[in-house]
Amino acid sequence: MRSLFIFIDFPPIGGGISSFNTNIIKHLPPEQLVIMAPTHNGFQEATKGLSGKLYFYPYYRECPPKHKLRDLWRIIRYAWPIIQKEQVGIIHCSAPLLTGPAGLFYRLVKGIPYIVYTYASDVTRPQSSRLKKYLLKLVLKKAARIVTISEYTKNEIVKLGLRPEQIVKMIGIDPAEFSGIAVDTEKARVKYRLAGKKVLLTVSRLVDEKGLDTVIRLLPEIKKKHNNIVYVVTGTGSDLESLKKLSMETGVADSVVFTGFVTLDELRQLYDLCDVFIMLSRPTDKQEIEGFGLVFLEANMYKKPVVAGNIGGVPDAVADGVSGLLVDPLDLAAATQAVEKLLGNGDLARLLGEQGYQRAVSEFAWDQQIKKLTAVIAEIEQEIK
Repeated sequence: MRSLFIFIDFPPIGGGISSFNTNIIKHLPPEQLVIMAPTHNGFQEATKGLSGKLYFYPYYRECPPKHKLRDLWRIIRYAWPIIQKEQVGIIHCSAPLLTGPAGLFYRLVKGIPYIVYTYASDVTRPQSSRLKKYLLKLVLKKAARIVTISEYTKNEIVKLGLRPEQIVKMIGIDPAEFSGIAVDTEKARVKYRLAGKKVLLTVSRLVDEKGLDTVIRLLPEIKKKHNNIVYVVTGTGSDLESLKKLSMETGVADSVVFTGFVTLDELRQLYDLCDVFIMLSRPTDKQEIEGFGLVFLEANMYKKPVVAGNIGGVPDAVADGVSGLLVDPLDLAAATQAVEKLLGNGDLARLLGEQGYQRAVSEFAWDQQIKKLTAVIAEIEQEIK
């Protein structure tokens, strides 16, 4: 039986959700895969080499909210001939409100079961609107199964009236993307003038919920004991100028490096040379919440200890005292203390980094995680026979 995956976040779009979607495709049998993905700029080059039958549809990611209904209808319309041609038996909807209603439509019209994938904010954010909350609950309740990435999001779904046994938790990392790859950190050290420096690293979108301003605010205190500290921020986003301004206002502009977008090779160099990985994600008034944080596992794969905000799905990604340190992301003193603890205790930093690596490989390897999804697909196939 063939599965149709309808994606929104997919290469060349970056981020944790896109990586999650790509790894699902990489680890399922190609003969079972039919993929609908958006025509983002550079999509043809970025999707070369991926398995399965690929179909592309126009999707305007930044369109006004009033056009979302139009985009949803476009997804439904594009999917119809694909479902017929490829004899699709299960539909996989990569976002509950952006693609989930398409699954619901085909469940009602053609009797095709669907699986919904959820992360965090896509469950919490719609609850501020009565209409969106109703549609969210309907999409989830009619789904054959729900896949989510953390205990936090699973609990949020259960609060909506869903049965826990309907929900499957799955998130992973591919060790093959990290092991056996030579990394020349000297290039990044020279480019960003990091020779002889202690390096804090964040890899994320530059947006409010990631808490990058909190890290900048703790640097003056850190510099009292570690004058050679440098905070490297890798990523792009709407908060870049405000973060640059904050670094000047706090007197640490010479200790903060904004790299912008980097290549995969350079990203590996930065992970490998950093001393501590830090991301203090926090809740916002827009109901954005960190669903997991794949970057924490990526840092662990380089045997780096992490400091993280203890919110949302982050405790699934970071085992406190095992792979890193969890703190209240709104408590500047606690975050400062955690960073100083790791910078000042090399043995502890190495221990957490090594334990984090072992945990990432043993608990989150995709070749193990994907078995959960293949089992779900097999169960659904049996149910519809």
